[in-house]
Amino acid sequence: MPKFLLLLFMLLSLVVESPAAPAADHRPRYTAYKHRGDARKRYRRMGVIGRWRYHQRFKRKQQSKGRKGVIKVGKPQGTMPRR
Repeated sequence: MPKFLLLLFMLLSLVVESPAAPAADHRPRYTAYKHRGDARKRYRRMGVIGRWRYHQRFKRKQQSKGRKGVIKVGKPQGTMPRR
């Protein structure tokens, strides 16, 4: 009987002193970790409405930039010197 109680005490002390497992409610800081390797599937993950909104924002941004200015140069002032 004393050996059984000693064994039981040892087992309980091992369970109590074991390192605690991480909490079950742990969530990563950044939610896209699970999609790290499949960047090519980004638009499929966004869904139909997400893709449409993304495209609308892109078009609006392009329109707001306007046309790029054209650089105009005049006639050359002289010729290159001969050797």
